[in-house]
Amino acid sequence: MRMDFITDQRPGKLKVRFTEDDFQSYSLFREVDLNVARPSLTNCGTFRRRGWHLRYASPYALRLEAIELDLLHGGA
Repeated sequence: MRMDFITDQRPGKLKVRFTEDDFQSYSLFREVDLNVARPSLTNCGTFRRRGWHLRYASPYALRLEAIELDLLHGGA
């Protein structure tokens, strides 16, 4: 799975983590560099259901237009 962030290109990092157990526990944060043309997060593993938590701290305002997920659907 790949996660692309459609946002302004500015200095800063977006931290992303996920939960798969109804928000009881979370993965470690992974950083996404927002100062590139197409910020993305790759190698997100496999899942059936997942909640996401985003954290941003920078002197610049975050203008996040969309998050695009590129999923590969598997058979069950």
